[in-house]
Amino acid sequence: MSETEPLPSGLPKRYQWQELLGRGGMGRVFAAFDTTIRRRVAIKLADPPIPGDPESMAAFQRFRREAQVAGGLKHEHIVGVYDFGEEQGTGWMVMELVEGGSLRDLIRGGTRLTLPEIVRLVVQVLDALAHCHDQGVIHCDIKPANIMLTVATSSGEVKLTDFGIARSRPEFADDVTVVAGARPPAESFIGTPAYMAPEQAKSLPFDHRVDIWATGVLLYELLTEKKPFTGDHPDAVTQAILTTEPEPPSRISFLATPAFDAVLARALAKDPAKRYPDARAFAAGLLEAARARRGDETRATAVAPPPAAPTPPAKKGGVSPALLAGAGLAVAAVVGAVIFLLPGGQAPPAPPQQQQALVLTPPSPQPEAPPAPALQTPPVAEPRPESASPPAPPVTQPQPPSEAPPAPPIAQPRPEPPPAPPVTPPPQAQPRPEPPVVQPRPEPEPPVVQPRPEPPPPVAQPRPEPPAPPVAQPRPEPSAPPVTQPRPEPPPPPVAQPRPEPPPPVAQPRPEPPPPVLVQPQAPVLVPAPAPAAILADILGRVRCGVVSQAPEGSGFVVNGFLHQDDATALRRAAAEANLTLRLAADVFDAPYCDVLAAIRPITAAPGAGLEVEPRARLLRRNDQMELALQMPPWAAHLNIWFVMHDGNALQLIRERPMAPGARVNMRETSPDFPWIIDEPFGLELVLVVASERPLFATPRPDEETVPALAAALEQARRGAGGQVAARAVMVETRAR
Repeated sequence: MSETEPLPSGLPKRYQWQELLGRGGMGRVFAAFDTTIRRRVAIKLADPPIPGDPESMAAFQRFRREAQVAGGLKHEHIVGVYDFGEEQGTGWMVMELVEGGSLRDLIRGGTRLTLPEIVRLVVQVLDALAHCHDQGVIHCDIKPANIMLTVATSSGEVKLTDFGIARSRPEFADDVTVVAGARPPAESFIGTPAYMAPEQAKSLPFDHRVDIWATGVLLYELLTEKKPFTGDHPDAVTQAILTTEPEPPSRISFLATPAFDAVLARALAKDPAKRYPDARAFAAGLLEAARARRGDETRATAVAPPPAAPTPPAKKGGVSPALLAGAGLAVAAVVGAVIFLLPGGQAPPAPPQQQQALVLTPPSPQPEAPPAPALQTPPVAEPRPESASPPAPPVTQPQPPSEAPPAPPIAQPRPEPPPAPPVTPPPQAQPRPEPPVVQPRPEPEPPVVQPRPEPPPPVAQPRPEPPAPPVAQPRPEPSAPPVTQPRPEPPPPPVAQPRPEPPPPVAQPRPEPPPPVLVQPQAPVLVPAPAPAAILADILGRVRCGVVSQAPEGSGFVVNGFLHQDDATALRRAAAEANLTLRLAADVFDAPYCDVLAAIRPITAAPGAGLEVEPRARLLRRNDQMELALQMPPWAAHLNIWFVMHDGNALQLIRERPMAPGARVNMRETSPDFPWIIDEPFGLELVLVVASERPLFATPRPDEETVPALAAALEQARRGAGGQVAARAVMVETRAR
């Protein structure tokens, strides 16, 4: 039966064939329409087994088993089976048609799942498995290819499928029919090596906990974009499963936290007894880890060092002028590129709206009785004495000379040695506790030593007093004798020594009061922290090959665009070191695009600068026609467009086409006989658009050339171009179906 012929005659006539959906080792899957119930269905046809061929016999056996097992499972997250039959050795099964494709298709298409999406999808898988296990069924082959989605986006609902190698749980063995015929020995190892539990890989007896393991591998892969156990061949993968422990996901992905490490450590325990006992317990642990993450501050984490970039594949023959060949990995069309980064690229300035974070340094504690030497430390402490110094009025500082008046009472040393009370004026000197004022006081201290020896000689001093007659003349006692009789002569004027002797004796005790200034609080230091956006801009500035932009997302950022896989690894690592919350939504490629991107970097137009390009569809399948929406810059230009492929070749689609200033056009063909139809090989492709005020090349470029040749020609044309030139690059993905 061909892909366009009617369905097998034994199939009820109410099913009308529509299209082929896929082909596998066991047969084909068609879309059909049930005219009775008025719904679209999927019909799986199994090729007849080849007599004497154990593998084909086993495949047909698995087909029958899938119909029996899945037909008995009714659950919202399991693909329903409506009918089954056989005719002349060909088996058919009518199933629920799931329109969105598989989770594997979604991942390979470049979709980056958010943490809530990952948790939701895995919890739905576990919900379906809990129902299977309740019914005594072990799926045995949980992997992205067997998880269908109701729509081809991350918002799709899970539909678990492919129960071809499902087993019965030991306690339910009598409740599940085993199709006639002995199970082939090879079937004991059927499954996908990367998702097999250790006991399953070693062909030991196992139970439903192999599904727990496989779902743990799935969760690890969704969080980190890599499998926990890898190898160059199935035996190497099995050896890794049996002998190695995977790296904790929190060290690889900014999505995961240590709570997820604990969940996966239990799900991937090599001893089944240490795994979650059932799917519901696994789901509960996963949801708890997700809740804990929402309550904590998340941080970006480092990624493993990137593998060496593979060499580009050899060129595959010629390319039909009516077909666009493709190659790559992920779905993407990046137009809003804010930063075009290659070697020597400049990071964009930080957004003006970002505010600087301030770090407040708390003041040091105040000592109760700080030592005088500490006075030298606080030069900043001017009028801010915060300690309790009642006489703190620093204004009294200019009054040190006023201490001279208290000196006269000192002139009566003999009669009044006890009346130290008159010396009470020094309280006025208490303002000197101010450290800055006390500092200069040491100078008068030398004269302070003199007054002590001099009080006795005042009796002898009257003799030298004659030189001071002007002061003593007003008094009737010009001679010294009256001075020798201090008792009858209270007037101190004759002995007035205030000028040479300031009141130092009293000043001596003053240094003792603790200078309150010593406890001056450290002034708060405001240290501006770099704005997170500026930090990220600096990190993006180190990207060597790619077109990327940043945007705020919650408490962190999302990076869009496309970049080389080595730069993606470096970006994740740098974000982790900077403690940034970052989601990398950019597409990652390993194709040889860096040379051509470097050639146009100086002329890459920023968004809104005039030249804009947007693919009408970002995901293109075989026989689809690519269409580009273009807006030309505000000057008359010559337009050139290339389709650059991962195999190292480039097709020129548009050559030096004159365009009006600011023109808006949709393009889908070079000419009526050269439509842009997609064909193999498929993958991630680069669409390169260049607009120049004058013709870009002196001589036309060939229809097809190597990427290095195109890069060299663009570099030369850019350097010699006169007038204005602008370029943009976007990416699209092509697939077979």
